[in-house]
Amino acid sequence: MYKVLLVDDEPASISLMKTIIEGCQGFSVIGIAESGHQCLKRIEDEQPDIVITDIKMPGMTGVELVKQIHEAYPDIIMLAVSGYSEFEYAKAMLKYGVMDYLLKPIVPSEMREVMEHVKKQADSLYRMKRNRILHQRDHVNHEEVKQYFHYPFYSGILIRKNGLPRRFEEKANEEIFQEMNDIFYFGRDKMETLYLFPSDILDQDIVESILKKEKEDAGYITAIMTKAPIPVEELMEIIKNMYWLLDTRLVNGVDQIIYLEEYGREEGKKSQYNIKKMLSRFESFMDEQRKEEAKKELDRLTAYWESIEISQWVLERIVDYIMVLCADLMENISWDAGAKNVYDDLFYSQNSIHDIMTEVKNTIFQKNGETESVKLDTPEFFQSITRYLENHISENMTLKSIGKEFGISQTYLGTLFCKYNHKPFSHYLMELRLEKAKKIFQVDSDLLIKDVASMTGYRDQFYFSRIFRSYTGMSPTEYIEFVKNNKEASKKGETENESGGNRG
Repeated sequence: MYKVLLVDDEPASISLMKTIIEGCQGFSVIGIAESGHQCLKRIEDEQPDIVITDIKMPGMTGVELVKQIHEAYPDIIMLAVSGYSEFEYAKAMLKYGVMDYLLKPIVPSEMREVMEHVKKQADSLYRMKRNRILHQRDHVNHEEVKQYFHYPFYSGILIRKNGLPRRFEEKANEEIFQEMNDIFYFGRDKMETLYLFPSDILDQDIVESILKKEKEDAGYITAIMTKAPIPVEELMEIIKNMYWLLDTRLVNGVDQIIYLEEYGREEGKKSQYNIKKMLSRFESFMDEQRKEEAKKELDRLTAYWESIEISQWVLERIVDYIMVLCADLMENISWDAGAKNVYDDLFYSQNSIHDIMTEVKNTIFQKNGETESVKLDTPEFFQSITRYLENHISENMTLKSIGKEFGISQTYLGTLFCKYNHKPFSHYLMELRLEKAKKIFQVDSDLLIKDVASMTGYRDQFYFSRIFRSYTGMSPTEYIEFVKNNKEASKKGETENESGGNRG
C-alpha cells in the first residue's frame, strides 16, 4: 500500500479525494493537513509516498510547499489540485517535481486515471529503491528498509547454481532484480537468486518447489535459508550474513542446503588452512623436477580436499598458489589475466573439485598439449565449435560437455574463446541463446514465451525471463510488444507512402 497525504483547507474537497483514493487499489490515505506547515510536520512523522496538495491555502502556498518537499524529500511523488484561476500556478509547480495536476471541481474518473499513472511511477520508484537497497545492503539504514519493504517479517532463500560469481570479469549490468506479487528476486548474476517472501506466505511446499526448479538446469546448487522469520529491521544484516555464508561454504560439485542459524561467523571463516604448508611436498617435487611424484601428490591432495569438502573460496587460492609457483618454474605456463579468466569460467561452471584439479594437472603437465596447440589453435577449428553451438542451441551445453565433444580440455576450450572471441565461453553461449530468442520473437511474436525458452536451451521460463531482461533491458513480454509496435509502425508508414504515391 502506498501512503497518501492530502493537503487542502476545504473539507468537502478532502472528503471527495479521500473517497476516490481509497477506492483505488494500492493506496491508503494516512493523513490530512490543512496547511503547508502541517504537511511538512506530517511528512516527517508519517513518511508518505505521495502528497496531493491544493495550491491556495492559508499561510504557505502550494507552490512554496512543493518546492520545500522537492528539496527535502525528492522521492515523494506530488500531485497538485488547482482551480481554473490558478492554472498557471499549477504549471509552475511542475518544475518542482509535481507529477500531474487535477482541476477543481475534481472529476472522479479523471482522478482515478491519474492515480493509475501515479501507481505505475510509484511501482517503478520502489523497484529502483529496493534494488539499490539490496545492492548496497552494507550501507543502508533501518528506516529506509522499513519504508520500501512493507511487511514486518520476511523469509529468505538464497540459491546459487554451480560456482561463485566470477572474480576477474567486468560485473557491469550483471545484477538481476525482479518482483512479483510482493515476492522479490535478486541476484548478483544470472546464476543466483535471493528469494524474499513475506513470511506468512512461505511454506515447505513452496521451498521444495523452488529447490526442484533451481536444480533442473544446474550441475549442483547451494541453498542458504533461515529457519525463523526475519524482522524487517534486521533484513539487510541477515541477507549480508546469508551472502557471507554462501561465499564461504560453497563446495564445487556438491549440493548443499545450509541454515543460517546453524553457523556462527567463526565456523565459516574464509581460510582455516595454511596453503603454503599444505602444498609444501608438491612444491618440493616441482622444484626438483620430479613431475611424476608431483602428479601423485596433487592426486592425493585432491582426494583429501574432496573428502573434507573444501570450499571454493579456499580452492581458488590453492589453484592460484599452484599456478603462480608453476609459472615461475616453467616457461610454458602462464598465469596472466587471460589464464585467470579461463579458470574463472572453470570455477563458475558445473565442475567438481576433481574436475577443476584435473584441468590444473592438464595445464601444468600439458596432457594432450601438443595436439591441442599444434593442430587445433586455428580460426577454422574455433569456427567449427561455434557452428556446433549454433546448431545445438536448444540443448544443455557446458564447458565440460563441449570440451568432451571436441576432444580438448576445458581450460584449452576456454583459452580459445578468450583468444578468438574475447569473452568467456559461458557469456558467448548466453548471448548466442538470447540473440536467437530475439530473432524468434521477431519472426513470430505470437509464440509462447515458454516455447521460445525451450527452443533456446532454457527449461525454466522464469529463469529465461530474468536473463532476457538483464540482457535486453526488457522482459520477454515487453520485447514482444516492442516488436509488434515496430511492425505496426512499419506497416503504417508503408501504407502512407503508397497513399502519397497514388495521390502523386
